[in-house]
Amino acid sequence: MTTPRVGLLGCGRWGRNILRDLVACGCQVVVADPFPAARQDAVALGAIAALPAWDGRAVDGLVIATPTATHALALEPFLAGATPVFVEKPLCADPGHARRIVREARCPLAVMEKWRYHPAIVRLAAIARGAELGAVIGLRTRRLQGAHAHGDVDALWTLAPHDLAIAREVLGAVPPLAASSREGGAAGAGVTALFAGDGRPWFALEVSAQRSRAERAVALVCAGGSAWFHDAHPDALRIRAGDEERVEALAGEPPLLAEIRAFVAWIAGGPAPKGALAEAVETVELIAALHEPRGHAPTADRSRSWPA
Repeated sequence: MTTPRVGLLGCGRWGRNILRDLVACGCQVVVADPFPAARQDAVALGAIAALPAWDGRAVDGLVIATPTATHALALEPFLAGATPVFVEKPLCADPGHARRIVREARCPLAVMEKWRYHPAIVRLAAIARGAELGAVIGLRTRRLQGAHAHGDVDALWTLAPHDLAIAREVLGAVPPLAASSREGGAAGAGVTALFAGDGRPWFALEVSAQRSRAERAVALVCAGGSAWFHDAHPDALRIRAGDEERVEALAGEPPLLAEIRAFVAWIAGGPAPKGALAEAVETVELIAALHEPRGHAPTADRSRSWPA
């Protein structure tokens, strides 16, 4: 395949970033979006055509970047086909719809999980797999912000998929959900949760879209030390082994671009990108469960300094 032809459904706030990186990877992109302003932007960003609705034309691959609540409906026309489909996370916002997609999907289908391509997460996964700091004890993630900009789903659906994907990349799987506690019932309300059991390392998650400041942090705790990433220093990983601490520079392309490169290689006959369908269904089921408090969840950490 010399020049991949890709269909992109949705060219809103995030879809335009996907379009940018598809064009950067040499794709000819046909955009479908019902909003005239989005179509105009799509052409300005390099789309070869912009349609009000998908017209069924042949393409080598499809990317779905419509609002979360529309994912299941947007996927439906393509499930019985053979064209590879890459859908933005989460797969959908209803466990029943997720299970139906699994039953009906005949097309190659993967879910976009860009944080699995982030240089910090790739490095933390390597530390965990190689036991560089000894046996893994646990993983803690923190994803906070001050506003929720999505009108179709609440903040758990937009934030938690990232950290569940990180847990899979670093730990290999998400442990069972042991306890969780929500901040309230508002759309931006977050959750603090503990995943633990079956003799596996624990995973602690904290997300919220109603905090006073934005923060992204990931810490890997091991028997011989710890390693953590914080967005205050986006190009570095801090590693502590015993009494020694060092800063390790991170290198690599932006995670969305890396993810799009994996998609382009996939539709050319390469391996599937990260974000398998079975994992995506588990994410939908877990987020649905996080909406209901259970057990005794860890207390949310509101400190300004958050090492491991």
